[in-house]
Amino acid sequence: MVVTRPSISFLSGLDAVAQQVDLALKLFTETWFLDLDAGTPWDSILGERYDERKVSGLLTLRLLGLANVQAVNDLALSFNTTTRTLTGTFDIVSVFGTITGIEI
Repeated sequence: MVVTRPSISFLSGLDAVAQQVDLALKLFTETWFLDLDAGTPWDSILGERYDERKVSGLLTLRLLGLANVQAVNDLALSFNTTTRTLTGTFDIVSVFGTITGIEI
């Protein structure tokens, strides 16, 4: 959805999938009062000892749970233990095509 005064337009296809992925990664679980399960469990990802396999699995599972997402490819993660900052890139395969080079 794109809101520009005075209208609202809804995205479709790859643009809609890209927006879903972006929102899913930005939303922390237990922060949206209508659905406390929505979002990504960043507290458990960044609040514990970093385990790349666990984080990769959690992120992949979260992304595969989105409508129209069929696969997550080339997930590459990097974790800075000093700042507890996670960065990464991945590709999404959807029913509408592939989105490459998505950044976390």
